[in-house]
Amino acid sequence: TFAQLERRDLARYMLKDEETVAQDLSVEDTYIRVLLLQTCNPNKLNHIELTNLFNALEVWSTHASLDETLDDSRFIVDLAGHTPRRFANLHYQFPPHGASGHRF
Repeated sequence: TFAQLERRDLARYMLKDEETVAQDLSVEDTYIRVLLLQTCNPNKLNHIELTNLFNALEVWSTHASLDETLDDSRFIVDLAGHTPRRFANLHYQFPPHGASGHRF
């Protein structure tokens, strides 16, 4: 899980990837990129749309962050679990058991 990577101080480790277009990303940026991709219903996109979105999220992932607070969160993700992100407003109505409260 991402929480395990954080405990081992690997979240800021920079990944070298020949496929990245704009820049090398950290492990955390890569994780955020995937979380952002999940919010776009990738199963409803064709191959070209998905490729374009994935490439654009390379840059956008560096502008999003994981945070401990929930004040202005749109999405909540349990970094220690294997569940997908949730909308923050649903978290308050139906909190999952054991949610950590991290956000992006």
